[in-house]
Amino acid sequence: MVFHRRWMLVCNFERLMNREIPLFATVWIPSKSRENLNCEEVLRVADNLMIDQGQKNDLGNQDQKKVPGNRGQKVASGNKDRKAAQEYSNSLGQNQIQGFITSQVVGRGLDERTAMAYRLDLELFYLWVEEQGKMHADKSSCQMHAVQVDWMDDYLEYLIFEKGRRFSTVSRKHQVFRCFLDYLKAEGVVEEYRKLKPVTRQEEITEDTQLTKAEVDAFFQAIQKEYDELDSDFRKRVCLRDQIMMELLFYHRIEVSELLRLEVSDYHWKTAVLKIRRKRQKDRAVYLFSQKLQEQMRQWLSEHAYFEHDGVYSNRMFLSKLGKPISMKMVINVFNKYRVMAGIEKDCTPKDLKNGLGRYAEELVWEQG
Repeated sequence: MVFHRRWMLVCNFERLMNREIPLFATVWIPSKSRENLNCEEVLRVADNLMIDQGQKNDLGNQDQKKVPGNRGQKVASGNKDRKAAQEYSNSLGQNQIQGFITSQVVGRGLDERTAMAYRLDLELFYLWVEEQGKMHADKSSCQMHAVQVDWMDDYLEYLIFEKGRRFSTVSRKHQVFRCFLDYLKAEGVVEEYRKLKPVTRQEEITEDTQLTKAEVDAFFQAIQKEYDELDSDFRKRVCLRDQIMMELLFYHRIEVSELLRLEVSDYHWKTAVLKIRRKRQKDRAVYLFSQKLQEQMRQWLSEHAYFEHDGVYSNRMFLSKLGKPISMKMVINVFNKYRVMAGIEKDCTPKDLKNGLGRYAEELVWEQG
């Protein structure tokens, strides 16, 4: 099976096994060659790239200059860091990390994305510790755990002052480390430990990414314009799906993670009430006050079967073209697509759209005098 999505083709491992290409290798194809590609052509391209089985990363890492901008370089670097972190953590406390994930994430009913984020935070920390030469072969596991609070403080300062990470990012890692230390103490791995230093907020010159009323209007007009101009029924359904997701974010301030957890049964079309599955708190009910949005939801649910493949994810509200649940990355890509079409140059995110209703209402009141 081979399918193409924007700039890449994902090749089935069984078809490429003899060519020693890793599972789900990503093959970058020139823009003029994207259309009407078949399996044999993809295999020929893969052969020409001379991949060996020892390569840890996808083909995007082999020639990052072929990737538009530096996005491919960032993805390649991120994949490399994750791989190295996982390999290193396998030799240092992987069982403890897994026990922590099971206890603090799965045991509390948090979703898999949270588990992945917690695990990656710890694995990247231990990778940094190794790169700094802080590990010594003559130290026992207990001795290393006894001093890792100092390492965590150093790592967090490194992220703030050298890497320039946001305060919210470092604060989240600080919380993960604190919970991990509590877990190690509860398991008897360490007896006592001092508290981590509090994360101090640095003065940052931040860009105003909040959307204005004019930008929000242009954003939704761009979606509607594309929908009206599409001549394919299936592409109209995809555009309808995107429009509903963006409107739920803006009008009802639904978190992206909540949007991804929605199921078909969560919407009651007779009452126009949508149940939101919250991450840690109780579920809440949202009334879709817009008649247009209600009609769009009815239309989407009536055409939902076109996106269902083998019924595996038929219960999920928003599905991709391949019948799989929409991911966080896909929501961001959808937002960026229409942000560019609307001529919005701010470096904003779906979260800024979610938080934009207050400013929109304020500007509307000023306009009306």
